[in-house]
Amino acid sequence: MQKVWVGQLWSLVEHFQQQWSKLDPNATRFIPSTAMHRLILLLNYPLGLANTPGVDMETSLRRAARDVLKQLDIPEVKGRVKFQSVLQALAHRASGGVSLPKESAVTQELE
Repeated sequence: MQKVWVGQLWSLVEHFQQQWSKLDPNATRFIPSTAMHRLILLLNYPLGLANTPGVDMETSLRRAARDVLKQLDIPEVKGRVKFQSVLQALAHRASGGVSLPKESAVTQELE
């Protein structure tokens, strides 16, 4: 999996925010956990699967989205997932396992 460079971080976060807002138009910071499949398909690679190198068939992307969901460990509260938890889990996956410290400037600004 391609590693995400720090210089790309802000553009990825901005794209994540834009796609999240489509699923959370009232800015509650939560979406239904059932919307995660759609979010993963909307997000550009490497956070999500849109524009994934070598994958262009819709059925392959849907199958890949199911596989990504199985890999993620995102806490669910009453059938919903939180913005911060989803972003951190997807960033962790995209970076090959490198996590942002909980008190980093990026995570503080997003809260």
